[in-house]
Amino acid sequence: MKNIKVLIAHPGTQHSHRLVSILYQNGYLFKFYTGIAISKETRFHQFIDMLPFKIRTKLSGRIIEKVPANFIRNFWCNELLAYLLLKIGINPSRVFYTRNKIFQHLISKKAIREADIIIGFDTASWHLSEMCKRSGKKFILDYSSIEPNFKNQICVKINNQFPQWSDMLQPKQNKLLDLERLEQKNADKIVVASSFTKKSMSQNLSSYEKICIIPYGVDTDFFKPSKKIGVIDKKKVDFVFVGKIDAKKGIPLLLEAWKDEFIYKNSTLTLIGEVDNRTKSLIENVSKDIKITGKLSRIDLANSLNNFTVMVFPSYFEGFGLVILEGLASGLPVITTRNTGGLDIIENMKDGIIITEGDIGGLIDAVSFYINNIDNYPLYSNYARKKSEVYSWNLYAEKWSEVISIL
Repeated sequence: MKNIKVLIAHPGTQHSHRLVSILYQNGYLFKFYTGIAISKETRFHQFIDMLPFKIRTKLSGRIIEKVPANFIRNFWCNELLAYLLLKIGINPSRVFYTRNKIFQHLISKKAIREADIIIGFDTASWHLSEMCKRSGKKFILDYSSIEPNFKNQICVKINNQFPQWSDMLQPKQNKLLDLERLEQKNADKIVVASSFTKKSMSQNLSSYEKICIIPYGVDTDFFKPSKKIGVIDKKKVDFVFVGKIDAKKGIPLLLEAWKDEFIYKNSTLTLIGEVDNRTKSLIENVSKDIKITGKLSRIDLANSLNNFTVMVFPSYFEGFGLVILEGLASGLPVITTRNTGGLDIIENMKDGIIITEGDIGGLIDAVSFYINNIDNYPLYSNYARKKSEVYSWNLYAEKWSEVISIL
């Protein structure tokens, strides 16, 4: 087979670093354009360990393994400008639109002409997809979220259910919706990570027919269970949530569940993730005993997860929800909703429980199930770990290689 040259363009992180590493190892990678990515093979990577903790944590997600620096093209200034604008309170939608627009215009037209296939990501590829179309290049859209109109409908549902959180959930502007539709229209293939994402796009038949589902993987050597000594003896379940602490992730629903006295007395709840001050105060008004750790580096997250008993992730919508696999790999059964990748992964009452998004009764029942069945915890933990082992990054690589080879 001819040597296929693949250019990947992503201004942030998500799972793009993993995809870049996989394509490099398989001999497909031509160039990776991004905001900030630090090759582990450079001396600068060693310098990061000497930086203050907060900066080190921020940069930890930007480190990319097994890819030489000469394959990576960074746009540091564009990314740092976006970060500063967010810090001073500029509207995030406006900041990310501007960042993504500038990012696409910085990508070398010569590199696009020299590549065989270009992979871009949703909300950051409208101009890139047009350049590919004009150059006659194959364009793959890695669609990591869900269809925007479908998303807006869910946001309305959350606003009606929890009005005190409504000003934190703004629907996308029509201009941005049009740009996402343009990305889908120009794509030769659309790769999504879950059947839920595919279902969200079912109203657009022209896009739907291009969709290929490739679920993410998990590093089971990095995320792994501990023996959890004493869990059964204590008769107490330590629940953990991981992700951005906001309404979309189901936090108001989780807080509502934690008002139940039965749950409160027989369990603990820890929230791991980025959180703003207003959300923090809303959480503290429910209970001072809910622990908030803030966002953790990947290594700190891996070291922390196996100290808990059950992951609870009641998100209203996710393109996938990689933390679900990370929880399972750490030996944690996962409570999540049908609007995540969990619907493809979880087997009810074995390695986790699937609930309907926004269903407070279903969430309380799921939490209560693990409290009432703590004696069976080793069995559930074992099921969780075994399920995670099915979803390897090697399988992810194989599926991507298939898509690339047939274009």
